[in-house]
Amino acid sequence: MKGHLYTAEELVKQLRPQKLTQKLWRYMDFTKFINMLSERALYFPRADLFNDRREGLPPPRSYQRIEQELSTLPSQITKGHMEEYLEYHEKIRRLAYVSCWHMNDDESFSMWQAYGARENGIAIQTTYKNFEKCFQQYNGDFILGKMLYLDYQTDEITPSSHVFHFFQKRNYFSSEKEFRAVLFNMRKQDESLGYRWTENGVYVPIDLRRLIKNVYIPPLAPDWYFNTVVATLARFGLKTIPVQKSGI
Repeated sequence: MKGHLYTAEELVKQLRPQKLTQKLWRYMDFTKFINMLSERALYFPRADLFNDRREGLPPPRSYQRIEQELSTLPSQITKGHMEEYLEYHEKIRRLAYVSCWHMNDDESFSMWQAYGARENGIAIQTTYKNFEKCFQQYNGDFILGKMLYLDYQTDEITPSSHVFHFFQKRNYFSSEKEFRAVLFNMRKQDESLGYRWTENGVYVPIDLRRLIKNVYIPPLAPDWYFNTVVATLARFGLKTIPVQKSGI
């Protein structure tokens, strides 16, 4: 079966959603919700700590293409170049920090199932337009985009930039409909921007009033949980943000 070789131009084009009003969702448990409110920041974990063992790595066929291009060189040189290529991508994985979101016009039953459909789940909903505005203050440090899902048996990416490897996944994950923001710590970031680094990630200060358009609680949540979420938002000065129960 013939696959597709995605060029850099194609990848750039596919990053941006078709409409500014596209809804983005972040499903989480209540403790992470509290952490976001108290820190007034989004937490970006390090990419190499994700469960997906191929997170941020090129598709296998991209490796094969590199090997083919090096095959005309003496074996010792070929081996050295491949080792450098592999080491480079492993290093980039340790320098990339990612915030993952779900892109959908409606709620997702599967996301509620994964993040707490009964008592301790939260979904915050924003739009692509609002999400993008939240990162404009950071001088282009962040790259935003939706994921491209590939058939790893046939598809590959032109090895022009490590950036695009963080916006592609195996098609097994396509149900996630993922949108993400990625920060590459390739240099010492400007401390005046307020990044707060930890061993496994970074807190990025965000205007939560701009980011959060609606807060949803799980479809099976009791009334007391609704009241708790409303009171929690008020305690952090965000009482104007609407809270509603899932329509699922």
